This record gives sequence, C-alpha cells and structure tokens, in this order.
Amino acid sequence: MKLSSDYNLELEALRKAIDEVDMEILQLLRKRTDIVQLVREVKRKHDIPIYQPERFQQLLAHLQHEAQKKDLSPELITKIWTAIHEQSLKHQQS
Repeated sequence: MKLSSDYNLELEALRKAIDEVDMEILQLLRKRTDIVQLVREVKRKHDIPIYQPERFQQLLAHLQHEAQKKDLSPELITKIWTAIHEQSLKHQQS
C-alpha cells in the first residue's frame, strides 16, 4: 500500500495534467470562436443565413462517428457540440 503522501503526489500530478488539457480546450474554443467570427463576415457579405441546420447535422453525425472510434460517448459529444453550436450562432448574430 502506498503512503498517503505518495498517493497525494500522484493525484496532484494527474490533476495538473487534467488542468493543462482543460487550458488547451479553452484555447481551442477561443480559436474556434475567432474562426466563427470570420464565418459570420462571409455569411453577411454574401447574404447567407446564419443558421444552417443541415451543416450542423452533418458535423454532428461526423463527430458522433469519430467519438465512437475513440471510445467516447456520442451522447456527450452531442451535448457538448450543441452547446458550442448555440454559442457560435450567438456570435454570428451579434
């Protein structure tokens, strides 16, 4: 059995690794938001509707398929990307 301090050090290191991944996710979300703003400009310039449900459904189907290949829950991916998509729409409408 490991000593309590060994357990805490191991747990602390793992939590630090999770924190680093979380920061990477935030950076990627910021990058995605920047790209969404460029998409908004193109759509406005060419009078394209902001909301394109067929595009979102194609993206979601692709991500669900990829999630399954990576042993991730398609339901979780649906929830996450629905939230991301809703924010993208808000950015495009502003």
